[in-house]
Amino acid sequence: MYPTVNSNIIKLDNGYRHNLGISNMEKHKDRKTYQLHHVINTMSKSGWIDEPLYSKIKQRMPIPCVDLLITYNDRLLLMKRKNNPAKGKWFTPGGRIFKNETIINAVKRVLLEETGLVSDSITQCGTMSHVWSDVQTITVFHKVDAESDNIVMNNEHDALKWISEKEPSLHPYLVHMINESNIFHK
Repeated sequence: MYPTVNSNIIKLDNGYRHNLGISNMEKHKDRKTYQLHHVINTMSKSGWIDEPLYSKIKQRMPIPCVDLLITYNDRLLLMKRKNNPAKGKWFTPGGRIFKNETIINAVKRVLLEETGLVSDSITQCGTMSHVWSDVQTITVFHKVDAESDNIVMNNEHDALKWISEKEPSLHPYLVHMINESNIFHK
């Protein structure tokens, strides 16, 4: 009924677990977090593209991605990027969609990897192309209602902030996603 990322990993969309030991699950606070950790570990084992090949791919074709507009108490999470594209800019968490990964599983994986959060309140809001100096991405952006503002950043960001209105200095791509997602419209 629901597609999986890989035949030996979890179907996140319906909560079904496949071939996993309970003892491993007990190491995690809850089932959703365990499932997402398993997906992340399986995806990383399936292999990243080596940087020289990935650089060639980025020069020749757009990269499919997801961007997450994470809200909590009428505020939007922004994180300062340490990597290209948009290095040094305030932007949303986001990342590539892996081969055989559903869009919703990519959203859940990126949410956990970059913020430490888990959420079932995810709404797809739109799709757009971002043309950066070193890469073009096709991104599917989502509004994610967080259950807390307790963020655990990974190494892709060096700062975070919550905003309650659009700031004049925001990147035009980010402004477009905020507008399309009705983040600050009552």
